[in-house]
Amino acid sequence: MKQVLATQVIQAADELYDTLLWHGVIGVTGTRQPLLPHQVETLQKLLKINDRIFECHYGGCIGADFDAATICTRLGIDLVLHPPTNTSQTNYVQVSHLRIEPAESYLERNKSIASACTLLIAFPRSEKEELRSGTWATIRYARAAGKQVILIPRSPTPCYTSTSTFISGFSRCPVAGRCSVG
Repeated sequence: MKQVLATQVIQAADELYDTLLWHGVIGVTGTRQPLLPHQVETLQKLLKINDRIFECHYGGCIGADFDAATICTRLGIDLVLHPPTNTSQTNYVQVSHLRIEPAESYLERNKSIASACTLLIAFPRSEKEELRSGTWATIRYARAAGKQVILIPRSPTPCYTSTSTFISGFSRCPVAGRCSVG
């Protein structure tokens, strides 16, 4: 697993581009709450620095899924919707270049998103892993499959775990130490 200094990961979008191995297909997952301004800004910066991203897999729920998919669409990234069979919490981005996969249960859909992407960008409700959370289930599936995971927390203060990169904005990290990208 490649180790990078936390300050290097946070410092600038350009450094993230050089540090992470991004290839064409991303997945997004997150809370059913709307993205906060710092999360929107961070996602836009991440996506704008990488012209190799051409497809975004998402779950179609209200909140972070919808907001992230909308940002991807504005940047010309094609969407692949993995709809849940329970549609009570859905809000799909309506675009002409939307590919729709067959509907699955929430957990199966989460596995499909994690399997389809090379990089998962997650917007968890909590910075601590939760067992009964679809977002954290998707993160666990992606980690188990060896995918890179970036977590953009609701808190504007960056935090780190040993298996993912937590980022919030592109300012210097107040936490000294190392994090692993993986």
